[in-house]
Amino acid sequence: VSTDSKSIAELAEKFGADVPFMRPETLANDSATTVSVVQHAVRVLEKDNDFYDYVIVLQPTSPLRRAKNIDEAVELLIAKAADGIIGITEVDHPVEWTNTLPADNSMSGFFKNEHQGKRSQDFPTQYRINGAIYLNKIDKISTEGSLFLNDACYAYIMQRSESLDIDSKLDFQIAEYIFNISDHEGLK
Repeated sequence: VSTDSKSIAELAEKFGADVPFMRPETLANDSATTVSVVQHAVRVLEKDNDFYDYVIVLQPTSPLRRAKNIDEAVELLIAKAADGIIGITEVDHPVEWTNTLPADNSMSGFFKNEHQGKRSQDFPTQYRINGAIYLNKIDKISTEGSLFLNDACYAYIMQRSESLDIDSKLDFQIAEYIFNISDHEGLK
């Protein structure tokens, strides 16, 4: 676990996780990127002669992912001889139904003409990154400076119920609800 919080570190260790170092404040703010946090963790571990080929990022804002998802992502990585696997899920609505608005909030021109009157089922299935799993070859992250590798990177498709990314109080309430009504293996 990478954190700058002593209480989170203690809680993580209580539940069996390793917290081999504390994250510096500069990598624990709203402008820090995930890839910079991963690169820092790799450097610190390598200084202690602790080397790895792959890293898996499991963001705490995706608490509904299951152990089975992690196992399947690793299996996919091996089957594809991949350098990276990224968790994704279907989008709720067609992205063609999205657009920016002008200052006056006019809906004029919101839809492209070819999308007017189409039903959601008339569009192809589309996906979004869900933030639940990023599994990457460490040397590729170092050379590309990203968790989104250019080559040999594949999607691991997850159910929406496993893909909630908590960014707001409402997201947290939805996650609590799903957790309380589900029979998620590994969640209860």
